[in-house]
Amino acid sequence: MGFLVAGHRGAMAHAPENTMRSFRLAADVGADEIELDVHLSRDGELVVIHDETLERTTDGRGAVADHDWADLAALDAGRGERIPRLAEVLDALPAMSFQVEVKAPAATTGVLAALAERRGRPGAVVVTSFRPEALVPALLPGRWWHVGLICARGDAEAVATASRLGVDRLYLPWDLAGTPAAAAFAAAGGLAFVGPCDDAEAVRRAIDAGFRGTTADDPAATLAVRDAVLAAG
Repeated sequence: MGFLVAGHRGAMAHAPENTMRSFRLAADVGADEIELDVHLSRDGELVVIHDETLERTTDGRGAVADHDWADLAALDAGRGERIPRLAEVLDALPAMSFQVEVKAPAATTGVLAALAERRGRPGAVVVTSFRPEALVPALLPGRWWHVGLICARGDAEAVATASRLGVDRLYLPWDLAGTPAAAAFAAAGGLAFVGPCDDAEAVRRAIDAGFRGTTADDPAATLAVRDAVLAAG
């Protein structure tokens, strides 16, 4: 597996976040995975957007959940880009691996249905969330996708929760990277990721500590740093 670099909301340092332009750019520069975020529209569509409200990333106003998909689809998400739906992204880049972060627990059912329809898809998918209750339904026997818990800074209890849930991956901030619970998760066979890793020192530190990857706003830059660190030994 090596040390994986995931494009955070695509390549958001250079393109509007969570848009097809951003995802294609991340794929083009060689990101190992792409991270994206999912909310539900009022009529139940899986909408790829980070915030629960529209103002920061689009020309719309109000809560995502208060709008039907037809209204959301008409919004400008930056530089003429549109808000995509999860199915559109997965199908547009079938060989790409994705981290699908569930922002609203109510979206988990729809995410799992979309993945069930895509069994055999070349690219892997990890269902992630900060919220354990959003991940419990994803921990199905025989699933083809992986499941990962994201831990907030200072939330050491979340690391222990990951072990209790039996998730496959754990996403850690640096302040939790050295905790006994994180070490126990990795020792039990879980894959632990850490971030941010935006410079050579952080990347080397992460690799030396045995972490399996990170997430980057500028995946091209972090990939170049990773490759230089690995080449230098």
